[in-house]
Amino acid sequence: MDELLDAQLLNNYLCKNNLPLLDRFGQNFLIDENVLNQIVTATQTESTVPVIEIGAGLGVLTKTIAQKRTGDYFAVELDNRIIPLLKNRAADLPFVKIIHADILKKSPQDFFSSSTDFAYDVIGNIPYNITSKLLRHILSWQPRPRSITFLMDFEVAKRITAVPPDMSVLALSVQVFSNPKIVGPIVPPTAFIPQPKVKSAIVRMEMRTEPLVSKELQREFFSLARGGFSQRRKTLQNSLRALWHCTGEESAQTLKKADIDPARRAQTLAIAEWMNLLKIKQRAL
Repeated sequence: MDELLDAQLLNNYLCKNNLPLLDRFGQNFLIDENVLNQIVTATQTESTVPVIEIGAGLGVLTKTIAQKRTGDYFAVELDNRIIPLLKNRAADLPFVKIIHADILKKSPQDFFSSSTDFAYDVIGNIPYNITSKLLRHILSWQPRPRSITFLMDFEVAKRITAVPPDMSVLALSVQVFSNPKIVGPIVPPTAFIPQPKVKSAIVRMEMRTEPLVSKELQREFFSLARGGFSQRRKTLQNSLRALWHCTGEESAQTLKKADIDPARRAQTLAIAEWMNLLKIKQRAL
């Protein structure tokens, strides 16, 4: 077992290296070996497939996964104070490359030299304060990863795995490109140092062979969805009236043509219903 999974030894290590935890990095170090093993199992990554780990921290997950690998493993960490410690702890792992960077400013091409399609996985115990932004960023990458496995805020995990009538723009943004699933039990705050104020969950997002919305229609699709969700408490008839610059009667007629009750709200629609509504609207132009 990694000694840094022991709460007392981790605290001693942080003190010895003069490493106070900073809120701006959203640092919560995992100290539960069972949760660590659940993450490893959830990744389902193959030893030869490259991995990008986001928020590598002190390398507990890094060392666990990378020790039996023959494919490149990129451990990305933003906190420059941790980089020397991470390099030292991963010194005996020849395929691990420590990257000091802001992942929100990176693309796959920053890690891989190939200009053609290539397979890779993304994993991480991610900073909870950037979860939504991070997901949207990674899902915009070309090519997208084969899968994403994150330990994240449980409430966000519920949002991205939601089904009607509890959908959101974030759920649509993730589910158009992947099939997200919560893996294993809820992770309590006691699994971390310092303890977060929220519960956590492991989520695996396996990329779809083809997105549920074609690349050519994605901009219009998400524009329509954002318009529908712009006033969540209002009916689609009213929320889409503003987007379409039309009367309530006209927006109701368009919704009815798509077999959608105008009195429904955005969170009740499935992806297929949004797509059908988009096609009906396009035909009317």
